[in-house]
Amino acid sequence: MNMLMLKSEANSTRIDGGLQISVNATGRALGAIHRMVPAHAGQLAKARGWQTKTALSADGVTWSIAAQSPADVRKIQALGFYGLMSLQQHHQAHHWAIISRVNPHHH
Repeated sequence: MNMLMLKSEANSTRIDGGLQISVNATGRALGAIHRMVPAHAGQLAKARGWQTKTALSADGVTWSIAAQSPADVRKIQALGFYGLMSLQQHHQAHHWAIISRVNPHHH
């Protein structure tokens, strides 16, 4: 998470119902982006019912995230990439999976 937060650059564009976010980095941060963004997008879709789609590229990830309710749309647009990455309390289960030798990002 440290690499993702401190070594990436995110640019957001408002779309109908949410945001399209381009996240870019190099080196180890690029690997973190490629692993964490699709996994977290899936968690938000599962937990909140938001529509998410990620596409990996050579220098990052494009993430589209949208919702139906106006309140959720406002939340998505206000939080932006870094705020969205901090949502949900799945980290305890994530860390338990790691120490149990289970892939926490397997869907």
